[in-house]
Parts: sequence; structure tokens; C-alpha cells
Amino acid sequence: MPPKVTGQAITVPVDGYSDGDASHRPAGDQYNMITPDIYLEKLARQWMDDRGEAEPGKRYVLDRLPKGYALFARLRQGAKHEDKYLYGHPSHRIFDSPAKFYPHFKWMMEHDGSDDVCNCTVCANAKTKGTAGTSAKGRGRPKAVARGPVDLEGTPDVVTSLVNKLEQRGKVDEPIQEPQSMDWRAERTSLPARIRRECTQYSFTPRLGELVLWTREISGEIIFDKDRFEFKMVDVNTGQDYGHPQWMAGVVGQVAEETVRPEDLLMETDKDFNVNMSGFRVECLPDPNSEQKGYSLQYKYLPLNHIRPFNFWQQYLHGIKERDWHPSIRHALTVMSSLSVVEKFRFKGTWPNATVFCKGLYLGAEAIFVGDAIRIMPPSKEKRITDVLWVQSIRLRLLNLNHQADEDKYLDEEDRFAIVLYLIGKAYTTSRKRAYQDMAVSTSEVTTTFPPGMRGYDQWYHLHNPKNNYLVSKDRVLGRCFEADAMTMWFGHSTIDVGLEGVRAARLYSSEKDKRILGSRNRWYWGETRVDVLDLETLNGLPVGQYDETRNPALWRKLIPTIDGVAGKTETVEAAKASAVVAPVSPFKTVKSSKADEEVVQIEDSEQSSDGSAGVQRRQEDEEAADQLIDELAEGVGFGPRVEEGGEDLSEGEKKAQEVQGERVDESEEEQEERKEDENEIEEDQEDAEMEDDAQGEVHSIRAGAKRLKLGHPSE
Repeated sequence: MPPKVTGQAITVPVDGYSDGDASHRPAGDQYNMITPDIYLEKLARQWMDDRGEAEPGKRYVLDRLPKGYALFARLRQGAKHEDKYLYGHPSHRIFDSPAKFYPHFKWMMEHDGSDDVCNCTVCANAKTKGTAGTSAKGRGRPKAVARGPVDLEGTPDVVTSLVNKLEQRGKVDEPIQEPQSMDWRAERTSLPARIRRECTQYSFTPRLGELVLWTREISGEIIFDKDRFEFKMVDVNTGQDYGHPQWMAGVVGQVAEETVRPEDLLMETDKDFNVNMSGFRVECLPDPNSEQKGYSLQYKYLPLNHIRPFNFWQQYLHGIKERDWHPSIRHALTVMSSLSVVEKFRFKGTWPNATVFCKGLYLGAEAIFVGDAIRIMPPSKEKRITDVLWVQSIRLRLLNLNHQADEDKYLDEEDRFAIVLYLIGKAYTTSRKRAYQDMAVSTSEVTTTFPPGMRGYDQWYHLHNPKNNYLVSKDRVLGRCFEADAMTMWFGHSTIDVGLEGVRAARLYSSEKDKRILGSRNRWYWGETRVDVLDLETLNGLPVGQYDETRNPALWRKLIPTIDGVAGKTETVEAAKASAVVAPVSPFKTVKSSKADEEVVQIEDSEQSSDGSAGVQRRQEDEEAADQLIDELAEGVGFGPRVEEGGEDLSEGEKKAQEVQGERVDESEEEQEERKEDENEIEEDQEDAEMEDDAQGEVHSIRAGAKRLKLGHPSE
């Protein structure tokens, strides 16, 4: 951008890259932030000279310092002179003059994302300890500033980079790709296929990572006692009552390879494979508030009739005294006010607000994907569930990004940085009284086009004008809508009105017991991954997340140039060294346990098949898959980046929806079709104003929650 003449000075705009860390500020009250006039003038003059654009007799001034930098002054003791220091460098070192800062300033302005490093005195002497914004280039060599924002593992933070680009350009609409993340690369083939498969299965089918109720053994069938409103194990032939099942709460680690059907819900049916292939592996959930994770050692491969959705915990535990509950029940209740998004694939925004489009999310106990039908929680004073949303878009709204580094106490509520999660789609109701103009949905339309979970019910009605869309905040998402056949088998009649009070009570319990929520302003724990949300140490016998000592993203990144076929000689040698130290980890690796964990009983694989051959075969297949992964990494095979199309534009009605109350919206189909693609999206200013109520409940300081969504500063 060319300089602009303003009065007697020519303003030189600063629109380049910045590595500034706004959290780097002086401690104590002896420092005062001052106007950086001396820096703005001296930097501007030298920069214009270096660019060959300076004119004799002209005065130049920068329009601002690079983002994250600020000048502070301290009065010398016993003197009138002030010492001025520039704060904001990611190493948390200071500059004491414009001359020393200029080399770093020039490097930032000319930075183009290449491998060049800054050689200013501060960068050369920066220590890497405690900062993710610096990295060593080799023993004995100067330290260098990282080329952009990174996460705690040193992987480029793509979302934060897009936020920075949005601030510089004012408008951004790009796909989210993470080619420097081996996790993202590895998911390119598995995750999209998994989402498509799970959305087309029966909605009652348990999904990977979900929390469920499960019981090891069943005598007879689990039957609902209508007189006592309890679930008992009963012999349907003799009527013998075997009492309550011994329910536990667990996480689904593996799903059935064989198709499940409604008849599997109540009884174990004949299958082509043993249960370790035709059933579900469920592991007991450990305490998220404790470092002791031994409960994960309790697992079993189960047929579907041993499993129930955890959202119905209140119904299935009715009649069982709390003192008799398995500890894992409370562990699961503790994480019911937690969430993590799945597959962020598109970023769009106009500064200072932006939207991140996602394929799915984990909310409480369940996984929800675009294409699912979810039950909508009614307002707090209502006790009946009547409405359902067919999800067509899942979005994270980032509001007031220009204030993400500011302290909350200095801002009005509506101006604070906030993250708002909401779902958009078509809404329907079972209540004729709530129907839009008494518009019923035909049975054929439900059978042929609606999500599986909405099938089998007597009658659906449109909740709003079908030409428009409906917006629901995450707080009003109750859970998936299950097929009428499933609800009938579980509760004796087809209804979606089950589990409301249980989910409400569970979220309240979670907000009061989850240590990650206590003491914060947030009602929810926002996790980066499902493993993070559940705080798992192991899954399927493997260490995961922060507990995986073999995890080495820095080493994996050395393999990427070879995988992409662009490695030079030096990179090829580095990749060969890296691949030599990578070793597959057995999925049945021994897990460290404490003394308290020794009392935990592990279910042996021998229970899953008569001769154990299927279990051995499965282990061999897992190890072979791990070996193949390492071979592909070393040889540069596979994992090519692939971005799926998605995030289609929705109706203008979305911009008038209110997040908390989900009001109806209207717009003609003709108006939608005439609108250009970039005008189909929500008009952000209007949307922000109408989402204030929910945003006020979701205000985060950058330190409190945003960095778990990879929106932190480069040094975090």
C-alpha cells in the first residue's frame, strides 16, 4: 500500500506480517504505555530509504507499530529522564531503541512465508525456553523466530494465521488446510469416509468417541417396568426378574464392522463374525479430574443390546441407589458440559469477525455431524421435547477479534472477544400447534430424503417457512434424534420426548464438578480434540494425547517434504534419519498403573472368541497397518493433501435468526437464488448484533479458552 499524505507528514501503512506477542508486557506499575512517536518516525524514514522511495525534505511516519508491539516508559530513580522499551517480541526480550528494532521490523515487513529467519540482535540471542515463538536451527547457530503462529507442539496454527491474514486484508474466504500437520494428513482418507458412513447408518448406532451406558452381562432382556418406571433384566419366557443391570459409563473405542439392525437393540442376534468384529469395544471412562486412569483397563467387546445412549442415564439408573452407581457414571457426568469441533474445513470473515465451518462436533456424550437430525432443547420453563433440526451447517463464530488480547475488565460485554458455536438447518416439530401454517411433511419425503433418525414417527410438521433456515445455539442441542423403532424398543412407544431433565441435570453437574470449568467464566469446557475433552490416557490400549510419549510432531514434519516429493538432498537425509527412529506402537502396549489401579479388573480377550484366533488376527492387522504407515512416511507414499468441497451458502433467513430462542425467519426462494455467492452468507454486522445474548454467555479471554481452539498468540 503506498504512503498517504496527511498534513505535514506522509503516513506509511504497516500491513505486513507480525510476530508480536501482546501478552508480553512489563510487570509492575512503574511502567506506563506511551505513544511510540519516535519509533513511528525513525522506522518510517529508514524503511522508505531502504525501499528507495524517500524524497528529500519529506517527513514520514508509520500509521502504527506492528501488531502485538507497544512502547513503555519508566522514570529513572532520582532523575527526570525516562527509559523507553519496546515490548512484544515472542522471546519476551525487549528493544531499547528504534535502531535495534529496525532489522526485525524490516524482516517482518518483507516476510513472505519462506524459510528465511530474522538475524536481528534480539532474535539471535533469544532463548527458546518457555516460548513457542522461537526455535533453534541447530547447535551453535543463532536462534530464530518461527515463521508464523504455531501450537504447543510447533505445528503451524492455520486458524490463527488466517485470523492474522483477515486483519491485514479485511476480508478472507479460504479452505482450511494443514499440510504441515501429520495428524491432519493422516485423517484425509479416514475421517471424511467415517463421517459419511456414520451419517448414513441407523442413528442409534454408537459412534467412535461417544460416551455410552454399558453392562458386561445380561440375563434375559432389559425390559421397562411401566409400574415402577425402572429397567430390569427379565426372562421374557418365565417372567423371572433378575434385577437391575450393572451399568457403567464408557467410551466407544471401536465400532462394529458388521451392519447393525433394530433387532440388535434388545437381543443378541446371529452374526457372521465374532463379537470383536461384529460388536463394539467399550472402555470404562476414567476420572477427568484425576491423574489415575486405570479404569480404562476395564473394557469389553459388546453386542449392541448391552449398550444404551448415555443421554438416557436418568431413565436407566432410575431405581438404583446412587451409592450403588459405578464410579464411571459420575466420571461421564463430569464431562457433559464439554465440546470439541471436528474437521474445520473453511474460514470466512470480514474483520473483526469470522466464521469457521466444521463437519461435526462432540457435545457432551454424543458425536453430531452435518446431515444428522438433532433434538432441540426447549426453553428452560418447558418440559416437552417436540422440535428437531436437520443439521446442514456447523459454525464457530469468532466475534470481536480485534479485542482478543485485551483484558475483559476494560471492555463492555458486547465488545469482548467471544466464540459462539451454532448449528443451521431445517427445523421440524411433532407438535401441530407449533407447526408453520399447519404444513405437514409427507411420509414419502421423510422416508426418502430425511436423516435416518427422523424415520418411523407418526407425523412431522415444518417448524418454519421451508424456504428458509433455522439457527440453534449449542446450548439448545440435546442430542441426536433416534429412529422411532429404537425408541419403541427402549421405552415402549415412539417418542422423542425422553432425556431432557437428565441432560439438563448432567450439564449442571458438569459445570460444578469439572475442574477445567471451575473458576472460569465459561459454562463449557472447549477442547481441541475428543481425547482432550475426556482426558484419556489410553484408547484401544494405546497411549494418546498428552500421555503419548512416542508422539513427536517435530520429527514427523521432517518427513513431509519427502512425502510430497519436493525434498532436497539435505531434507532426504533428515527424513531417512527420522524414519529410522519411528517405530510402530503395539495397540496392546502395557499401560502404567498406580497402586490404586491394581484393583481394576481387566476383561481378557479370551471372552471375545472361543479360541482367541479372532483377537490375535485383529492385533496382527493393527500392527501391519502401523508398519504400513511407517513405510509410507519413509517412502513418501500417500497422505496427499485433499480438501473436500463444502460449506454451501444458506438462506438470508439465517441472519435474522436469534441464537438463543431460534425464532422463525422468512425469505423467498427467488431472493436467495438471485443473490451472489458472497452475499448468500450471513451479513456479519447484523448477525453479531442479534447473537449478543448468547455471546455474552460465551465470552472468553484469549488466555481462558481461545488458545484451546488454536487461536492463541504465536508464543502460546
